[in-house]
Amino acid sequence: MFREDLLYRLDIVSIEIPPLRQRREDIPALLDHFLARARQKHPQSCVVGFSKAALEKLLDHRWPGNVRELEHLVERMVLLGRAREVGVDELPRSIGQQSSASLTFQGDIVTMRDVQSRYATWVLETLGGKRMLTAEKLDVDIKTLARLLKAEPEQDENEA
Repeated sequence: MFREDLLYRLDIVSIEIPPLRQRREDIPALLDHFLARARQKHPQSCVVGFSKAALEKLLDHRWPGNVRELEHLVERMVLLGRAREVGVDELPRSIGQQSSASLTFQGDIVTMRDVQSRYATWVLETLGGKRMLTAEKLDVDIKTLARLLKAEPEQDENEA
């Protein structure tokens, strides 16, 4: 825990910046900024930009790692890219994939255990994989969280 007296000495002006997933309109500008910085560090790279399709995938991504995840992705693309423009096929698989914790059911009837498992997985992803924080936010102990995350969707006997 941070010492309270020290916190009050340092906390003169607080600036709260929402996570990147809540300000997607900033992604193109951040992308340009990080691209310029990465190209400066690695001038031998042939990468000078991202395709429109790749940009769309980046705009759709949840960014659990926030701005730092975007910065590292851009530098990785500058280092490993083989074309002037990074295409969708060059992006890491995690970009643009539907979350494994998707909370949309689209008319399916699912068990409460499945709903709990999906929700726990979604909260874990939203909190950047921090299990202790996830357990705290869900108001469960860590063993219960582990059990929720392991829960497999039940299959109807008639489906087999």
